Amino acid sequence: MSSKEQSSINLSKALCQLEQSLKPQIQDSDITVRIIGEFSSGKSRLVRELFKDIVPDNLLPVSRRARETLVPLEITYGDEIALWEIQREQDEKTKPEYIRKWEHFPQRGEFEFSEHELKTHRLRLTLPQKELRIDKHPFNKNSKGQFRIFLIDTPGWNSGELDSSRDTLTGEMILASIYVIQAVRIDSRDNEDELHTLLSEIKDRASFLERENLMVYVTHWFEDKNHSDLKDRFEARLRKTAEKAGFDDMLIQTEYLDFDNMDKAGRLEFRKNFWKKFNKGFSGTSDPVFSPEKIIETWNLTPQLRIMAEKITQTSQILEKFRTGDEFIPGMNMTRLKAYPQAEWQERLWCKWNLSVNSDNNEELIELENSHPLSAWWNQILLNRVRTGLKQTDNLIQSAFKTLSQLNVTIENLNEFIKEKLELAYEETQQKYLWTESLFPPSLVKIINENGNQTKILATLIAITICQSEIEDAVYQMIQ
Repeated sequence: MSSKEQSSINLSKALCQLEQSLKPQIQDSDITVRIIGEFSSGKSRLVRELFKDIVPDNLLPVSRRARETLVPLEITYGDEIALWEIQREQDEKTKPEYIRKWEHFPQRGEFEFSEHELKTHRLRLTLPQKELRIDKHPFNKNSKGQFRIFLIDTPGWNSGELDSSRDTLTGEMILASIYVIQAVRIDSRDNEDELHTLLSEIKDRASFLERENLMVYVTHWFEDKNHSDLKDRFEARLRKTAEKAGFDDMLIQTEYLDFDNMDKAGRLEFRKNFWKKFNKGFSGTSDPVFSPEKIIETWNLTPQLRIMAEKITQTSQILEKFRTGDEFIPGMNMTRLKAYPQAEWQERLWCKWNLSVNSDNNEELIELENSHPLSAWWNQILLNRVRTGLKQTDNLIQSAFKTLSQLNVTIENLNEFIKEKLELAYEETQQKYLWTESLFPPSLVKIINENGNQTKILATLIAITICQSEIEDAVYQMIQ
């Protein structure tokens, strides 16, 4: 083992020890926020849109599939991004038994428990989302450490899975309830009756931490000037249903969503509003004025790193298939090409080459705040090189597309023609991209995609900055 590798290991261990020493103990609680609604109302889609930039896609539920209705999915705070199958009787009443760690969101046929065990099984998704924990339990003043809050994606109330587990939808200690309904179903009497029944059961058997908070999301909504009356009638019925169930002062927060036509800014606004509404009925979830742990959390780079890893991986794949050996488009030559009308040449070759243009590559790569320990390196070195590499790759692809448009019947050798036009630009782009990849190696991408462990990521990034400094110092000495 080299001294640099040993230094990286020691650095990782030191960061782990520092992180653990600053973190208070965190334990399960009985505080829940349940996502309720009928089958295919958009509950799982809501979860995906909320966490898709943090959690790997394969660990999230897929909308409109039967597998999401079998067992509840509880989402809660954890240092590691992971999906577990657990077994326990009720919220906090029994310690959860961790049965299996899943590398993907399981389908119905993959579960190995029997039908009568259905009520005791759940999936648990953990992630470092600070809103999913609370500093002190409001009804246990002597409690120490922090407590997890559980956001639970429940089976649809008309899915046929709830005959023996109606309490799956209620819980005992509630921060908020989230009601999801499709736009085409807001006039449904069945849904109105189900919501009334559920709110009545909550009134009888559960308690809100402070003010009763009902978050309502209408999915598949499209705005129309005639829809204002429709909204007013729906929201009036919601208030009437809550009052009928015994909640005279319930906070009802309604939002109308169309995820299919929502741009990046709209998604960010949705997430920001979600967490604001999440805590609106309760005043006790704020962090202390000073918290070392909170400082560590501000260093969380997972969303930015996932975006960067995805873009660098895509670009690497494009450069790998741009030229195979000495051929730019293997399997194609002018003889084969002339079998088709000349008007089709560019499109056929482009489809065969299968290069995608990442025109928005640089828009999502954002700078870090100056308070972040890696801000100088990230903003001045990493971002500049990544942006340069991605931009040059995009320019290369644009040049390739333009080159194909210049083909004509007088050209004898397709590969030589492309080589003459693009080889120099291709090799220059590869050299630029090598600098990008050296700052964002495959080992770092693997850590990000596996679990997003902040300590490992931070240690790896710091080790990269150290190695980069040593290399550039050595190069400088050689030049001198």
